Amino acid sequence: QSAVARPKSAVTRPQSAVTRPKSAFTTPKSTAPRPQSAFTRPKSAKPENSRRPTSAHPLLKSAPDLGPIANGLQEIVIEEKVRTRGRPTSAISVSANHKQAFIPTRSLVRSPTRSISPRKDVSRTLSALRREQALNFAGTVGSTGESENPLAGASTANGLNRVFSAKCIDLQLNPTEERLDRFIQRIRGSSTDGRLVMRESGLGPLAGTALAAMFLQGPVFNGLDLSGNAIKDQGARAIAEMLCKNASLMSLDMRSNDIGMDGGIALFEALLQNKAITELDLGILAGNTRNRVGAKVAEVMKRAMAGNNTLTSLSLTGNGLGPEGSNLLAKGLNSNTTLRNLDLGLNNVHDDGCMALAAALENGSIETLNLSANFIGNGGAQRIAEALRSGRLLLQSLDLSNNQIGQTAAMSLGEALAWNSLLCHLNLDRNELGPEGGQFFSKGIDTKSLTHLSLRSNSLQDRGVQNIVQKLRGNTSITRLDLSANNCGDMGAAAVAGMMRINHTLASLSLEENVISDAGGMAISQALSVNNTLRSLSVKSNLLHDATGSAFVAGLRSNTGLTELDISWNDINYANHHSIEKLIAEHAARYREGAVPRLKKEMARLKKEEPKLAIREAELVELNEEREKCNLESQTLSREQDETLQYTVAKLEELQAQLADASQELADRQADIKAQKEKFEEEEIKTAAEIAAQQARLDSMADGERRARSELDAVESKIEWEQEDEVEQVELLEQELEESNALRERTQSALAELSEHLQVLLDEKAVRDAGGLDESGILSPESQPAPSPAAAKPASPRQGGNIARVSSAEKDGRGPSSSGAGGASRPASAKPGKPNSRPGSAKPKKAAIQKKK
Repeated sequence: QSAVARPKSAVTRPQSAVTRPKSAFTTPKSTAPRPQSAFTRPKSAKPENSRRPTSAHPLLKSAPDLGPIANGLQEIVIEEKVRTRGRPTSAISVSANHKQAFIPTRSLVRSPTRSISPRKDVSRTLSALRREQALNFAGTVGSTGESENPLAGASTANGLNRVFSAKCIDLQLNPTEERLDRFIQRIRGSSTDGRLVMRESGLGPLAGTALAAMFLQGPVFNGLDLSGNAIKDQGARAIAEMLCKNASLMSLDMRSNDIGMDGGIALFEALLQNKAITELDLGILAGNTRNRVGAKVAEVMKRAMAGNNTLTSLSLTGNGLGPEGSNLLAKGLNSNTTLRNLDLGLNNVHDDGCMALAAALENGSIETLNLSANFIGNGGAQRIAEALRSGRLLLQSLDLSNNQIGQTAAMSLGEALAWNSLLCHLNLDRNELGPEGGQFFSKGIDTKSLTHLSLRSNSLQDRGVQNIVQKLRGNTSITRLDLSANNCGDMGAAAVAGMMRINHTLASLSLEENVISDAGGMAISQALSVNNTLRSLSVKSNLLHDATGSAFVAGLRSNTGLTELDISWNDINYANHHSIEKLIAEHAARYREGAVPRLKKEMARLKKEEPKLAIREAELVELNEEREKCNLESQTLSREQDETLQYTVAKLEELQAQLADASQELADRQADIKAQKEKFEEEEIKTAAEIAAQQARLDSMADGERRARSELDAVESKIEWEQEDEVEQVELLEQELEESNALRERTQSALAELSEHLQVLLDEKAVRDAGGLDESGILSPESQPAPSPAAAKPASPRQGGNIARVSSAEKDGRGPSSSGAGGASRPASAKPGKPNSRPGSAKPKKAAIQKKK
């Protein structure tokens, strides 16, 4: 059905009846000066001789404070005037009563230069009739109120016409009848009663503005899907402004709309005022341009998460938050208790952001978390494992695929799963677990809560697969397992087959893109004959041949539970393919036939749970009552806040008046203080100069004192040196004196000995002279004189020693013959061996020193 209709006499209507009245969006020409436009025109600028209309959308008069919406609608009106000036009437022109459309001139009057084919003429006529019926039905429903479908309302039809016109302006298209018809039919075909779906409809910034204006005019939708368009920041600001006023929209999907920082800030600021929206998706739609909110919006995002208490689902996939934006978002989540689903995939979170988010999870209420493709390593994964093990998380689904998680984090995650009792879905696809990581991770598969486990592309190989399926033998919770692309061979497939014979809980198993050959394939096919709980099995892209295909046919004949089997991309002939497809179809039909007994069994189980449901309903009733009480209290608090605000405003005005008086007094005091300060500064300068002069004098005196002290120290040092020299000289003189005394004594002793010896020689000479010698020259006994008493006296030991010493001295050349010219030697010292000393050395050393001083 179309939103625009024509009169029933559209085909037979003469040309003279085709007259377009004044549109509801135009006003007569005014002589008043026109205001300047605040927006930038697109590439199709209007001609220089065209005049800018002063008409405005009716919404502008009722809500003049809507800046982005008002500017966008004004631009749409101007572009429509530029397009229709000097040309036939457009196909989207609507009358003033918004219920009757006019037949465009170009659809009835054939141009003299270009003919219209009969087929195109008939198609245009049928399209006009369909739009007429749709609009008549919409007007009837809008007047009687018998239907609650917002798509059937006249306001919706008019709003969609305006959106189509804005779309044509954005895309520089001619708004033809066929395009309008396709646009309306597409939207009506994809939308539901309460959800308006405009996915990939080619909407631009102006179309987003027109759509926001349509939502403010009346149609009530609880959901809006704008994914895959290009409304950009301008359209996002208009949508955000609409959210501040709208109280019915609960779900908003704006994936892949090329929204940047400005649009993101506007949307998250709107969440602080909107109390109805529960789902917001700003992620990526496959094959389209992504949004780029960035880390700069994270500050506003933090305030929105802390202040909004209605949002339950938020998707920010591919918005480039980075570690900084993730940290700010985590701070906002610390005080949020309503958000349940959070999607932060492809945001370059890294380990730092992951650690901050893990800490926020312990304080929040998030149940589903997506952190895929975020360059998370072992550090971030271990922090999440600690949070899972703590037991403070409500997390039920966790996606860590496409990261850099290795063996160390695999061990931590395995231990955490063994302690956690809430996590149901875990996705670790495309990480770096390896065989050892698979062995460590398998320790946590004994949990009773995990139902879905995906380990695709982790290089587990045979050893890792064997460890995991070994733990699944006694598992009663996991129903879905993905071991694809793990380089698993026949040994791993044999382990899987052994698990299938024992496990009666697993319902879906994927072994795609491995290296399983016929040996492993036949083991799996034989296990199917005793396993009737497995519903889906995929062995796509392996190394299977006809032997495995025949084994699958034989196994499926005794199996009654398998309804899906994918053996594509294997070397299995057509006959086996056909037989397998036939058996699978029979199993599926049998499974559908048994749906009724299964449902009855499930209903019986639910009847047993009905008393619990009644208890839960009673609890919910109590919660609703408490919520109503809380609402009443909040209303009371809001009234009290309003009264407090009014009192505060009055008090503030009074304080402002007092502040003005105080400010004047303060200004006077500041002037006095300034004058005193200047005077004080002058005195301070003088005092500083005097202090500097005194300091200079003190410095000079200190220098003189230092010089005097240095000179005194030098004199004292010199005196001490001289005293030491004198003492040394005195000691040397004493030694020389002692040596002289000893030498004199020795000389005297030697002289005495020499005199005695000389006397002997003289006596002998006298005897010889007297002739008393014999012929041999020896005195005869008779002639020998009698010895004198002195000669007969024996020599004393001392004299003998002296003689001996003199003899030795003579031998050494120090005797009397080697003495000086006087022929006498230095007398010997009275104390042999002692150094000579000068005369007067007997005085004490102290006396010599005192005499010197």
